[in-house]
Amino acid sequence: MTDVQTAIVLIRLGTGFTMVCFGISQFVNPKGWLVYIPGWLETILPMKAVTFMREHALGNFIIGLLYMIGVWPLVLAWIVLLWWASIFFFALRHDRYIALRDLSIIMSTVAVIVLHHAS
Repeated sequence: MTDVQTAIVLIRLGTGFTMVCFGISQFVNPKGWLVYIPGWLETILPMKAVTFMREHALGNFIIGLLYMIGVWPLVLAWIVLLWWASIFFFALRHDRYIALRDLSIIMSTVAVIVLHHAS
C-alpha cells in the first residue's frame, strides 16, 4: 500500500468512525440532537422531528460503516462530502465550534477525493 493509499484509508476510518458514533448517539438519544433542526425545517418535515433524527442516525451509521470498510470508496467519499456539507449549515446556525469540526471533516473528505484521483 502506498503512502497516499494509507492516508486515504486513515481519513476514511476516522470519518466513518465519527459517523457511526454519531449515528448511534442520534438513534439512542434523538431528542438531544433536535437543536440542530431549525423550526422552519421542522414545519415542513413529513414526519416528527424525532423520527427524522432516527432516520438521519441510520444514514450516519450505514454511510459511515460503508465508508470505513471501503465499499465504493470514491462514490462514498462524494456521498460523505454531500452529507457533511448539508449538516454544516445547520451546525453553523447552532454552534460555530461544532461547525468547525464539521468543516474539518468536509475538508478531509475533499482530501480523500483529491488523493484518490492522484493515486
